[in-house]
Amino acid sequence: MSMVSQSMDVIDAWLSSTLGQAAPRVSGRVLLAVNSSAHVDALRGTLRASVHPDSEARYLLHPEAFKIFSCAAGCANLIDDVSDLLHARSGLWTVVLVLEAERAPVSHVAGIVGRFWRQARCTHASATRALNADCRRTLFALSTSLGSDALWSSAHAPFPTAET
Repeated sequence: MSMVSQSMDVIDAWLSSTLGQAAPRVSGRVLLAVNSSAHVDALRGTLRASVHPDSEARYLLHPEAFKIFSCAAGCANLIDDVSDLLHARSGLWTVVLVLEAERAPVSHVAGIVGRFWRQARCTHASATRALNADCRRTLFALSTSLGSDALWSSAHAPFPTAET
């Protein structure tokens, strides 16, 4: 199965949880593995294909909603940077895409997965802020050039993946 079809399935399942509600019950999440150079375009294409034009989720397609964090240089402040974004966009439709997630500190990726994925409220405390944001309308995407098995084998976490 291709990355686009698998990620579409994961995103469709998250978006379908909005039926009869203004927002999903929890934040969405998708792991994009292997061909990282295609992930930005593939995720945007998947969202365009998955979001109904009359749905509130159409706001995921707005340029202000799509936030990219590149970890090419290591992402020393990734968890705090994502927390700052969530604080600023609490309750708004948002896509948080972390490129080259394998280069980020493991504790930061674990923090995003443990505190933000599939959560109604995203919480995190830093030296300067205590985050307690509504993140039900947030889709978190981790992009990596690693295969999904290699990425998550040490964490023993059964996350849906999308590989190309």
